[in-house]
Amino acid sequence: MWFLRGDIGEFRINGYEHATHVYTCSTLFGEKLMGQIVGNLRRSRYVKTFTTLKKIPKHLEWSHQWLFYLWKTIRVPCTWHIDTEVY
Repeated sequence: MWFLRGDIGEFRINGYEHATHVYTCSTLFGEKLMGQIVGNLRRSRYVKTFTTLKKIPKHLEWSHQWLFYLWKTIRVPCTWHIDTEVY
């Protein structure tokens, strides 16, 4: 995989227009960046799933409840912890 479109948080009029499944290793993403990503996801026509290592902040989850719902949380072994939560 390579990045053709630049910054993940940059405003995109059509969201992530070619994405169907979005994954972010968002352990160090701030609330502002998560909000920008959610905004782009909202404008994405084809996105089916969004997988993230950081839970979407409650106020963003609540204001976009018509768009997102937490399907499940799984635990995955990573190099920094034996069972990291993935949302």
